[in-house]
Amino acid sequence: MRELRYVVLLLLVPLLCGFDPFRSSNRNIEEGNAKLGAGKIKEALEHYEKAAKELPDEPGVHYNLGIAQYQLGQLDKAREALLKGTVATDPDLKAKSFYNLGNVLLEQKKYKEAVSAYVRSLQLKPAHRPSKWNLELALRRLQEEEKKKKEEEKKKKKDQKKDQKDQKKDQKDQKDGKQSQPKQQPEKDKQQQGQKKQQEPRQAQKDKPKPKPDEQQMQDVLNALDRNDRTLQRQRARRMMGQGMPRPTKDW
Repeated sequence: MRELRYVVLLLLVPLLCGFDPFRSSNRNIEEGNAKLGAGKIKEALEHYEKAAKELPDEPGVHYNLGIAQYQLGQLDKAREALLKGTVATDPDLKAKSFYNLGNVLLEQKKYKEAVSAYVRSLQLKPAHRPSKWNLELALRRLQEEEKKKKEEEKKKKKDQKKDQKDQKKDQKDQKDGKQSQPKQQPEKDKQQQGQKKQQEPRQAQKDKPKPKPDEQQMQDVLNALDRNDRTLQRQRARRMMGQGMPRPTKDW
C-alpha cells in the first residue's frame, strides 16, 4: 500500500512542480499566464498559441505552450513544444523543459526516452528532487518492460522449438508409414457392416458350385424318359377306352 501511494505522489509531481510559466512582456503570454494561474487552461492555451505565432523562436513561449497542452492531455503536442523549450540558453528554463518533457514521455510509456530527459534535467539541476523521484520511477518501469519482453521472447522461442519438433515427428511418421489415419464415425461403420452382410448371401449364391456338363446332360435325359413314359400310358388308356372296356370307378 505504501508503494502505491509513492507512485501516485510521483505522478502528481508534474502538476505540483512543473508549473512555472515563462515571464515575458508579450501581451498574449501575460494573458495566458493569468488564465493558467486561474485554472482556465483552455483559454490560456489560446493565448499561448497566439504568442507562439508571434515569437516562434522563443523557447519560453513553447515551454508555456507545452505546459498548457500537457495539462489538457495533448501529450504529442506537449512533447513537441517542450522539446523546443529545451534549446533555451537559460539553465533554469532548460532544466524545467527537460523535466516536464520527461513527465510527458513517462505518461506515454516511453520509459527509455523519459530516463534520458530526467538525466539531462539533473545535469542542469542536480538537487532537483522531483527529477530524481521520477527518474527512479522511469527506471523501474523500464526494467519491468525489458523483463516482460524477455519473457515473451523466451516463450516465443519455446513455442517455435515445439512446432519444429512436432513437424519433424510428423515427417518421420509419414516416412515410416505410421501416420495416423482419421477415425471413421461409428454410424459409418454400422452402414458398412450392414452392406457387407447384404453382400454375403449374394456372394454365397455366386460361389455355389454349378453342376458339371455330364451330370446336367444325364438329368435332362432322365427327365425326357419320364415325360415319354407318361405319354405312352395316356395313349394306352385312350385305346382301351375306345375298345369298350369299362371305365374304372372312382373310389370316393
